[in-house]
Amino acid sequence: MSALRKTYLILAIIGAVAPLVLVSGWRPAQAFFAPDWSALIALLALVVFAGYECVARKNYLPLLALPIATLIGLGAGLPLYLFLRSKPLD
Repeated sequence: MSALRKTYLILAIIGAVAPLVLVSGWRPAQAFFAPDWSALIALLALVVFAGYECVARKNYLPLLALPIATLIGLGAGLPLYLFLRSKPLD
């Protein structure tokens, strides 16, 4: 595993744990009730980019990061997407 892939994985783990630790009372569903519009636009951009990129490369595994980005946040989903996307293709 390359250093870049390790960095992506570490950032994904930090992005998943940080909201749980730093924000008291955080719940995954909270994003649906009190949306941050800039985060929603960034999430939409990630969904569009990931969808196009996965179809173009015929590598659908990185799409698993989209539910993580939606439920936990971009801090977890984007690095996870980059980690899964950076896997060498056969």
